[in-house]
Amino acid sequence: MKTLTIANMKKVNENIFEVVPELAKKVQGEYNKAVEKALTTKENNPYLTECQQRKVDEGKKQVQDFTKNIVNKLNKRYNALEIDRLNAIMQETRKIKKITIATDWRSNWAGNQCKATVSVIYDNYETAEYIGERTTGGGYDKESTATKGALNQINALMQELCTMANEAIKAGKTYREFIGYGCGYDNMPYFEGGVGFDCHRNILQKLGYKFEHAHSTKRTDLYIFTKE
Repeated sequence: MKTLTIANMKKVNENIFEVVPELAKKVQGEYNKAVEKALTTKENNPYLTECQQRKVDEGKKQVQDFTKNIVNKLNKRYNALEIDRLNAIMQETRKIKKITIATDWRSNWAGNQCKATVSVIYDNYETAEYIGERTTGGGYDKESTATKGALNQINALMQELCTMANEAIKAGKTYREFIGYGCGYDNMPYFEGGVGFDCHRNILQKLGYKFEHAHSTKRTDLYIFTKE
């Protein structure tokens, strides 16, 4: 991986390269490529102001003269946000013992809409609750869209997913091939929406969770996953 030395560039924390080296290299590498491309794009550079672009076009300035401003703007974009996300995920020290997913259905003009609340018990017996937004509109799978909004908030769970994604990269496989459909196809793995709750269940089982469909009513479902 090419090393760029720019003061305001974002970096994956060094210790993460020891835990999930392949994933860390992938995330950092894609960001580095985005920075390099931004600093060599002379025409219609999306990170230059109109005035800066005009000076480059007229030959009065080089793109690299605006390096700090360009990288600051790029740091608010997708590749940089992946670095922030990976750093936050890998800082989590707690491990999950139990996950309870409760889905609640309510109807509106567009049909039934789902909201998911995920409760987690950690190995230190702390508990936490993660709530996704209620779905809107129609024409897609509502339950998995609701549950992904809550599951993706759980850093300890995402850490497990990142560890398995690292193994997928080592094996030369996509995340979907190695982990299961619905676990993302970008640099960072994640729970996708609109794929059906069965996909989320299968991913959790792949991560070592035992599944129990505990309760259903007309408007609610309750799913329990315990670490085996």
